[in-house]
Amino acid sequence: MKIGFFDLECSNLDADFGRILCGCIRDLKTQKTITLSCEGFDSYKSQPWDDKLLCEAIRNELEKYDIIVTWYGKLFDVRFLQARLAIHESEELKKIKHIDLYYQAKMKLKFASNRLDNVARVLKLTEQKTRLDPDIWVKATAGSLDALEYVKKHCEADVRVLHGVYNKLKVYIERITK
Repeated sequence: MKIGFFDLECSNLDADFGRILCGCIRDLKTQKTITLSCEGFDSYKSQPWDDKLLCEAIRNELEKYDIIVTWYGKLFDVRFLQARLAIHESEELKKIKHIDLYYQAKMKLKFASNRLDNVARVLKLTEQKTRLDPDIWVKATAGSLDALEYVKKHCEADVRVLHGVYNKLKVYIERITK
């Protein structure tokens, strides 16, 4: 089974008002992270708002996995990607087994907060999420490559933290991955 940890960073919480800035997929076996971002496509220079090629690249990368693992991805990341693909009249993401660790933590553990950063802290992971800075997000959305680099690093940290939380919680989900 090929398992990938997936996260998106977007310019808005709604796909009709926002676009994807970047997406990361971390491979469980190799522990390598693939980062796909908007400035990586030629269309970005002339149409920075057009994320069609990025959406399709993320979809194509995700479809290489048997299982994807997210944090709140069933209600955000996958739905946002599917909506952006629909807006672009692109082929939808095929059905892939999906483990959303948010629901594993919420249903099987009782923490004060089910936010990924809290769960990582409570479980004493060495890797922690990076701080969200709204000013940097606005600059990244407006085309600042330095700000976009920060957003990409944030997304990469998210999938590393997600991987760490998966290792701590996999006792609750092993039957799904076999």
